[in-house]
Amino acid sequence: MKGSEMNTVTDGELALESALIAQIELLELLAERERDLQNHLLGRNWQMLEQVIQDMNGLARRIQHADHIRGELFVQLQHRMGLAEQSGMAEVVARLDDEASARLRALFRKLKVSVMRIQSLTGGIDAYVASTTATMRAFLDESFPERRGTIYGRDGSADSHSGHAVVIDRHL
Repeated sequence: MKGSEMNTVTDGELALESALIAQIELLELLAERERDLQNHLLGRNWQMLEQVIQDMNGLARRIQHADHIRGELFVQLQHRMGLAEQSGMAEVVARLDDEASARLRALFRKLKVSVMRIQSLTGGIDAYVASTTATMRAFLDESFPERRGTIYGRDGSADSHSGHAVVIDRHL
């Protein structure tokens, strides 16, 4: 590559590194909020749980934006290197010097680990909620057998169960 092309690639590589670092920081913040969500869920602190969910929604939008920027910067770097958009990370880092290549590979690994950490936390929360819901549903079915199953109206559509509303002590 010529000198000016090399500077363009270096600028593109540095911009991509900055975008990766920003996205990793946001993902680590999301993982912290996931832990908060888990703690408030287990502690049945519904007001704080609601606040954490609102915070996470805003954070998710920021992560989505950061991911979009990272993707655009990666495509720009591919173009500057003369690579097709279908070329992967391995092809891009192969064209960089050893130090830059090592930095980008380390950042991409850290990004993947951050995503896996969030997936693990989310999976644990999902399993807890599913188990609690199934337990509560089984309890209600046993306690109120007349309300079990789906009841259909004359027109064939699902109809709500007749009878009184059931209020469950949320501190069970």
